[in-house]
Amino acid sequence: MARYEGTASIRRALSMPDGTALLDIKPDGSLWRWANVPATGARVALAVGIAAISGGWKLYISLPDDPTSNALEIIGLTNTRDRPDPAGPTPGSVLQVTISPPQKAGTKLTYTVKVTDASASPVDQAAVSLHNYTASGADEIHTQNTQGGTATFQNITLRAKTVNQHIVTGTGRDRETETITVVTSPTLTVSKDGYDTVKKNLL
Repeated sequence: MARYEGTASIRRALSMPDGTALLDIKPDGSLWRWANVPATGARVALAVGIAAISGGWKLYISLPDDPTSNALEIIGLTNTRDRPDPAGPTPGSVLQVTISPPQKAGTKLTYTVKVTDASASPVDQAAVSLHNYTASGADEIHTQNTQGGTATFQNITLRAKTVNQHIVTGTGRDRETETITVVTSPTLTVSKDGYDTVKKNLL
């Protein structure tokens, strides 16, 4: 039996580089969380998720027995209208985000992200996304929700993405090629309904 089977609200549906999908869902009576859909069902999950978001409908989901798993096993669209969450923090409220230890390129470390509000109180269920890059420059995205205002990313090797762009100027004998190196830093993005989204460059 699944640990939860029933309707859920949805607010984000993301396609991941490895072909899987991430859905930001809230099972009825529970909290917002990121759920993963394997590549075999990702396309359907994205289509259904986007339809639910745009139409204001709920999803029908099933979560596995394992309480540590965020895999989403079944997804469908219900005829149940979604209701917005009760009024929370005033829009425009500021999140305070810190990450430790100090970020270091090319070294495998465990990073702890702490998220608080303006009164220094921990913020639960904030969506934390770490957008890193592999040695070949491919996207490497890690996502978590804060628990007790904290999210931990283990064994992360931060890397910037470096791309050389060739720009041609002039014509004929005046034609010149200039090489510009563009470096894109890994980033940390923290968001929660009712708060301004925070985005930090990590290198």
